[in-house]
Order: sequence, then structure tokens, then C-alpha cells
Amino acid sequence: MSRPSVDSTITQENVQTALVRHLLDQVRMEFESSTWKAFWLITIEDKSAAEVAERTGLSRASVYQAKSRVLRRLRQRMEEVSSLGFTL
Repeated sequence: MSRPSVDSTITQENVQTALVRHLLDQVRMEFESSTWKAFWLITIEDKSAAEVAERTGLSRASVYQAKSRVLRRLRQRMEEVSSLGFTL
């Protein structure tokens, strides 16, 4: 059985995906689990603030604050990565 060549498995897309996953994991560790869950539900899963508030026990205002705080931190980390020459 032949092994795939290194060039066929390491692509710019794979590297970018790995960087984004690593970035998300690092930022997630900076927040309380409820903050991250609220961010994820409203931003990634596109749930309404009311639904996220009900599922997490947070107020709607806290859901929006969680989204804002996490997005701000993600932007900061993305700028740091970009300053090193990586494109996300």
C-alpha cells in the first residue's frame, strides 16, 4: 500500500483549517463555558438570542455580551496570526 505524498496532504486549505481550529480552541479556554456556549449557539449555530438565553440560563443581554466579547477576542487573535504572515 502506497503512502500519499506530503505535498498531497499538506495544502494551504488544510493549514488554514488547522490554524482556525487551534485559534478557536485557545480562545475557548479564555472564557467561561457558558460564555463560549452562548457565543457558539448564537454565532455558529444561528440560534436566536431568546433561544440561547433559555438554553444557557443567561439573560438575552448576557448572550449578546458573550457574543461580542468572544468575537472581539477572536479578531485580536486573528490579527496576531496575520501579523506573523499567515492568511486566514
